Amino acid sequence: MFLEKEPFENDKFPAISDTFKYYKEDEEGVQSMCSIVEEYAKEGIKEVAKKLIDSDLNLSDEKISEMTSLSIEEVAKLRG
Repeated sequence: MFLEKEPFENDKFPAISDTFKYYKEDEEGVQSMCSIVEEYAKEGIKEVAKKLIDSDLNLSDEKISEMTSLSIEEVAKLRG
């Protein structure tokens, strides 16, 4: 639904239709959705970094930082 160019509109579901329209057409809604997607992506990258840390590859924080675009400090924090 979010991938379609035309907003979702259905008279049976006006609240959902309004919400979709807000996130697709309203400037504040678009910015909000962008922030949500960026945060979701960053969480995914952190999960990849955790897997690299826990792997048998013995990668340095610097190498994981390079591979994931996380800062060295963020990688070190994930390492614990």
